[in-house]
Amino acid sequence: GNREPLILNHAGEVKIDKFDPSKIKGGFRGELGYGYYFSGDDKYKDYGGEVTSLDASSLNLVDERDNFPDGLIDKLLEWSNGLPTTQLIGKKEISRDYIDSLKKIIKEKPTISFGEARKELNWKYPADRDALWSEMMAAVGIDGMKAVSGGGMGDDSIRQAVIYPQDKLNDLI
Repeated sequence: GNREPLILNHAGEVKIDKFDPSKIKGGFRGELGYGYYFSGDDKYKDYGGEVTSLDASSLNLVDERDNFPDGLIDKLLEWSNGLPTTQLIGKKEISRDYIDSLKKIIKEKPTISFGEARKELNWKYPADRDALWSEMMAAVGIDGMKAVSGGGMGDDSIRQAVIYPQDKLNDLI
């Protein structure tokens, strides 16, 4: 169907022709997690003069305030089951532990928001796990997370959004 365009902007020292995960600055512990940051309002102008814009209307961006989606834990477990088993503690074991912790958080706080669930996990794990969160979410169809301005009067412009590293992002530039 026809979607309203959702134009998001990213600014920096150079215009981006292709998103490269190795260039993510600050990498972890960003307000919304690991990934590429964009803004739908003027916030992006604070980060540089070279602007990269894209239409994010085809992406599944979860509002940080939304409840953790039903059935998502099962999808994450299915994803981790598909990872290769290794002799040493590998991504499969680490992601399973991470998902189990997420399950406990949701059981203790059934109405926890998507954004708060990610933050609680961050308090329990080393900083590099935020990249695992982004990888897991992208693998199950969540392309990123957004924070809206919430200025009332119908102002639901996107203050900032993180888009998790993935190939389809480059198709949107």
